[in-house]
Amino acid sequence: MGGYMSLTGEPEGEPMKVGVPVHDLFAGLHGVIGILAALRHAAATGEGQHVDIGMLDVSTAMLANQASNYLATGQVPKRLGNQHPNIVPYQVMPASDGYFIMAVGNDATFQRFIEVACRAAPEAAAEKLLDDGRFKAAAARVENRKVVTETCNALTKQQSVAWWLQELEAASVGCSPIMRTLRKSSRTLMLLHARW
Repeated sequence: MGGYMSLTGEPEGEPMKVGVPVHDLFAGLHGVIGILAALRHAAATGEGQHVDIGMLDVSTAMLANQASNYLATGQVPKRLGNQHPNIVPYQVMPASDGYFIMAVGNDATFQRFIEVACRAAPEAAAEKLLDDGRFKAAAARVENRKVVTETCNALTKQQSVAWWLQELEAASVGCSPIMRTLRKSSRTLMLLHARW
């Protein structure tokens, strides 16, 4: 009812649910926030509070930029698969041996991505994209999503996931591996060193 399934999945595919119970988790977290605020209020005033959390309320509130886009434009958001509605490229990227996530949040980051792409495939002359109006600015990249995505995908396919992660991290371009199983995810370095 909150609208998530209409936003989740491939553009031409059926609506999809998220792989974990996000609405339950959102409601639980908001409940804890409400309880902490009520305890703080009680400590300051001696008065109690009533905390009321509704899953529909919480799921609607968590629509974030999707709701903002709709309220600002009146256009109903569409499913974009793994792409971001307001930033391109900010999505799953294909490499020569798998996939990774890349987050190019602004024009300076896009320029750094292009610098890395020039090393990945010198013959592709990726530097020319910085002079192409469809690629130069963030708004233009969103407007030209299809050609930008296809062009960037062609570039990232030229090297392995490990190569891209190393080079993008060194260039301060947001990126992440995609763990294919929970077993791999649970063995990541960050989780191994977490203190529970």
